[in-house]
Order: sequence, then C-alpha cells, then structure tokens
Amino acid sequence: MPLESATYISDLNTSNPVGSTDKVQTLDDHVRLIKSTIKTTFPSVAGAVTATHAELNILDGVTLTAAQINDAARKSVVNTFTGSQIISHATQARLQLVDPDTADTFSVANDNGTTYLQVSTALDFYIASTVRLHLTDSASTTTVNGITVSDFARQSQGNTFTNATQAIVTSGGSPNWSVTDGTVTTKLYAATYGQLGTTSNHALEFFTNNTARLNISNGGNFDFKGGTVTTNDASAAEVGFKGAPTKATLSGSSNTSASNAGGAIHLTSSTGTFTLDSDLPTDSVLLIVNRSGSSWTIAASGTLTWAATGGTGSRTLADKGMCVALHIGSGNYYINGGGLT
Repeated sequence: MPLESATYISDLNTSNPVGSTDKVQTLDDHVRLIKSTIKTTFPSVAGAVTATHAELNILDGVTLTAAQINDAARKSVVNTFTGSQIISHATQARLQLVDPDTADTFSVANDNGTTYLQVSTALDFYIASTVRLHLTDSASTTTVNGITVSDFARQSQGNTFTNATQAIVTSGGSPNWSVTDGTVTTKLYAATYGQLGTTSNHALEFFTNNTARLNISNGGNFDFKGGTVTTNDASAAEVGFKGAPTKATLSGSSNTSASNAGGAIHLTSSTGTFTLDSDLPTDSVLLIVNRSGSSWTIAASGTLTWAATGGTGSRTLADKGMCVALHIGSGNYYINGGGLT
C-alpha cells in the first residue's frame, strides 16, 4: 500500500502499514513520516514534558490566551512583585480585596481622576501591629490611637463650652479632670467627696480678680495673701484671729448678737442693761468696757457666775470698769474684771 501523506499526528492513518501488502523496504518511510508529524505537531518542545495526562486534560476546552493563563496563575498564588504594578482602565481603575469568609471588601480605585479607598465595614491602619487609625462611618467609633475622633478633637485644641453644665462620668474608678504642664499636676476629683488639689509635690493657690488670695503649701501651711477672713461665728475655734476684737458701741440697753463673738463692747450711754445671750458660740470671749460715766447692769439669759466669789446673778460694772465674759453654753457665762460688783 502506498505511504499516506501526513503533516500532523492527526493526519496519520492507524491502519498503515498493512502487513499483507506493504513491503519491508517501505518501513523506513513510515518511521520517517511518524517522526516528521511528531516534530511538526510539537515544534516548541525542546525538553522532557513532565505533566501527567490528568494535568494535561485540565486544559481540555480552555480557550484562554497565554497572557490570560499567566494572569490566572498569578491570581492563584502568593506573588512577590519586584517592579511597579499598574492597573489601567479608561474610566475607573480598581484594586479590590475580598474576604472569602465574610465577603467584606476593600477597594483602591481611581474614578475619573479621583482616588479613593472604599471598604464595606471598617478600615484600620496599623503601625508595628498596633491599630493607630480606625475608620468607620461614625465619629463615635472612629479612633486615632485609641481615642474617638470626637474626643480627640476636643483634646487637641482649646475649647469653649457653650453648655452650662459639663460632666465627667465614668463607669468605675474616680472621675477626675487633670491639668499639667509636665511638672505641676492639678486635679479635680470626685471620690467619696469632692477634691481639688495637686498630685505633684507643689503648692495650691487660689485666685480672685487675677490676684493670689490664698496659698496652701505642699506641707499644708495656709498663707492668706490679703483680704479679710470672715466666718459665721458658729464656733470659737473657727479660722480667724480672734485676738483683735471687733468693736461694738451700745448707747442703750441691749443683748449680745452672734457678731459680737470675740469683740469689744463699749457702753457709752448714761446707764442701761447689757444682757449676755445664748446666740454667741460656746467658748466665745467678750470684752466689756464702761465709758458711760454711770454704772451699767450686766445680766445673762442663763446663769451668770462671778469668778471672783462664785456668786451668781446680775453684776454691776462701774464707770471706767472693764470685764471679760466667757460663754460656756446655753446662755451661761463666767464673768470677772475691774470695777465689777
């Protein structure tokens, strides 16, 4: 039988050579034809092909170009790019990352000259495995270094509060407002009771009209810078120097008042009765001077005890006489002095 004409393997006739008619001397022609069709069918195979038939069959029906196959290969493995990578599109170039578990997306896009980042949930920026910027669609949950954006803005600038009441509220611990220059630290606390002071080893000073009025040293000493210390005279042990008595002048019979505590009473009318009442704080001392030119009666709403004799009852203070009365409580007094009978 004559030798068939074949260019590729598919052109070969599997019935040739025919053993009953083909002569042995034509066998070399058949061998050369087989070799020729193999080389023509696989012109670029220059080495061993190690793919199995199953691996080769994966490509059955694939119509991708070589470039597309290369792209598919890059998408299915981890890639280390050594050069610049460019995504180009006529109107919108986009790089999108998709979480296969949650379907959350992260996109970097350029839309007609505008570049933007887009996420389906939240976006975190990390430095050294620590979240430094956390972006969400709400200012109350967007954070910078762990501080919400709304708080961060208030903390990074001077603020003028227009609401009459500003509150610091915590779910635990002691709410406090701290002011520091890096050395001196002053705090306002709410811990069992209100507290104001320094937590550093420094004094605390109180101002009015931009002038220092009271300085409390770091050792607890009080330094009044000026002004007058006024109390309600509820106790003789109150803050304030009682050794410089205030002066009250009486021109007629009268009773004590709370403001007389620690003071001097000047009797100036011709005569009268001065009654020591219970409105003075216990342990208050009262100085009584008679400048009237006549005798005055000194009485008490409780018991008046004359220290000189232990006798009780009203006393007479002669003109130019002076005595001291001590309130021991409930309108009861001790009295003694010159010109007292």
